[in-house]
Amino acid sequence: MQEMQLSLFKVYKGIFSQKTGTDCPANLSQDLNSEWAAIARFYCFVKFCFMGLLLNFSLQAFAQISLPTPPSALPPPVFPKEREPISVRRQEKETEKKVKKIEVEEKIETIREKKIALEVEKELKKPRELYGFFESNLLFTKVVTTGDRTGYTSDPTVHLSLWGRVAPHKKADVTQLWGGFRLAPFNGSGKQDIQTGRYAFTFIGPGIGFGKVSAPVDSAENSSRKGWLLALGFAGAVKAERTEDQPDVGDNDFTSTPWSYDLPGVWAEYRYLNTFMGALSYNYVVGCQLATNKNFIYLGIGLAGWL
Repeated sequence: MQEMQLSLFKVYKGIFSQKTGTDCPANLSQDLNSEWAAIARFYCFVKFCFMGLLLNFSLQAFAQISLPTPPSALPPPVFPKEREPISVRRQEKETEKKVKKIEVEEKIETIREKKIALEVEKELKKPRELYGFFESNLLFTKVVTTGDRTGYTSDPTVHLSLWGRVAPHKKADVTQLWGGFRLAPFNGSGKQDIQTGRYAFTFIGPGIGFGKVSAPVDSAENSSRKGWLLALGFAGAVKAERTEDQPDVGDNDFTSTPWSYDLPGVWAEYRYLNTFMGALSYNYVVGCQLATNKNFIYLGIGLAGWL
C-alpha cells in the first residue's frame, strides 16, 4: 500500500515539476514586465493547488479500494456453566431431579403392576378344595294360589343362602352330601277372602342336598370349574303386616306374626355352578316354595364366594 502511494506521488511530482518548469514563466519574469509576471505567478499557484487536490483525491480513492474486507459477524460467546447465573443452574438441577423422580416412580409402578399380575395369576392357579360357598340370588318369582286367595302377584326378590360339603375330606368332584341354610323373602299383593293387601313372607330354614364340582383339567384351568347342587329343605315363615285400610278379619296373609309354620313349608332348588377366578362363581337357580294355599316358583342368577 505504501509503495503504491509513493510511486503515484513520484508520477505526479514529475508531471507537476515538468509543467511548472516549462509552462510557468515565473522564473522568466526578467523578460516580462511586472504586470505579466504577477499573472504568471498566479497561474502557477492555481495550477499547483489543482494538482495537489488531484493528488489527494487519488490517494484517498486508492486507499479505499485497497482496504481489506471487514470481518463477518461472530456468534455471541457461549459462557461456561460455571459463569451461568446461580438461578439458572438451580432450575436446571431441579428439573433434572423431577425427571429422575418421575422415571423412578414409573419404574416402581411398572414393577408393582407386574407383581400384582403375578400374584393374581398365582392365586388363580392355586389349588382349591371348594369346601362351600355363600350366595346371593336375584330371582323373578310367580305365585300360584288356591282356596280363598285370589289375584296374588309376586315381586322380584333376593335370596341368601350358605352351603357346604358335609364331608370336606372328600374331593369336590365326587357326588356327595351338602348341607346349608336359606333365607328367602317373598313380597306381593293379593286378596284373601274379602280383604286385600300386601304380604311379606320371609322363609327361614335349613336344607340338605347332593352335588359336586368338577375337578380342573390342569392348574391353568383352575379358575373355571362346573358343578351342580340339588337341595331340599323345610322353612318357617315370618310375616310382616302390610294390610290396607280395611277391617281386620283375623289371621291371614296380611297380618303380622313373629313366627309361624306356613305349612307345608317345604322348598326345593336346583343350582348350576360355574366358578371363575378360583374362588367366585355365578350360579343359575330354579326352585319352589310351598305354603298354605300358595306356592312360589322362582328363577334367577346368583353370585357366590367360595371357601
